[in-house]
Amino acid sequence: MVLGILIGYGSLVKPIVLLLPVMPLIVWCSLGLGFRAIGYTALLILLMGVVITPWMIRNYRVLGDWVPISTNSGYVLYHGSNPESHGLWSQQKPAGVEQETDPIKKDHIYRQAALRWIRENPWAWCKLMVIKQSYMWGTDSTNIGDAIRETIPPFLQSYLRKGIKFVLNGFWSALLVLVFLGTLRTRVWQNRLAWPLLLLLFYIFALHLLFEVQSRYHIPVISALLLVAAAGLAVVGDKTEKTKTGLASRATGLSASVPPGGPHPPGPRPRRRRYRPAGGPPQ
Repeated sequence: MVLGILIGYGSLVKPIVLLLPVMPLIVWCSLGLGFRAIGYTALLILLMGVVITPWMIRNYRVLGDWVPISTNSGYVLYHGSNPESHGLWSQQKPAGVEQETDPIKKDHIYRQAALRWIRENPWAWCKLMVIKQSYMWGTDSTNIGDAIRETIPPFLQSYLRKGIKFVLNGFWSALLVLVFLGTLRTRVWQNRLAWPLLLLLFYIFALHLLFEVQSRYHIPVISALLLVAAAGLAVVGDKTEKTKTGLASRATGLSASVPPGGPHPPGPRPRRRRYRPAGGPPQ
């Protein structure tokens, strides 16, 4: 019940949350709930509808059509799929959109232009999907300069921008390395409690194969990445501890192999006898 209400309110903030009920359905089915999983999902969607319906009624009164949340789905699809697109938001606009004043029709123009370009340029669209993921997961500082106020002196803006990028990308790089170690060296994803987070990760990944991207769009999955990174950090800690233990054991073994007083027994050393050839004078 609480989950359905939370997803409903989350949908009002970000429309991409509308498809999240699929994730608990998959988890419940994997737990062997059978038809109960379908019933739970139906109740979840019903509670979502209770939260969203007042906003849908408002949209119908204002826009004259049933719009669940917003009218920008075609807009973000176009900015992620057009001839001049590089995956991020751009000022590119399709023909005829500036003359249109109705927001629903304007969004329809954006959507049709994006779908037409995808149909006509499937190979370029596939390459663009790879570029989008590089912006999505390869950095943590996309458009960081937009957040710097113009009141800051220009010579400071450059240093501030570089400093912020260095800190953010340093944290993000370390996080990804630990996530890689946690995934490779542990069985963290085999835990069923982690499956919702894994599904969320796949959902965000698939969603931004289509729409425009920015590095901040991976923020919803940072909590999942931190859990896996913790497992990776534990692997590093265990390896470090084993290394220290091995060095200590080796040092203990070396000290035990040397008798007290050093490699020679205590007391005066025996005098060496010099070699004397046969028949020669004593030395």
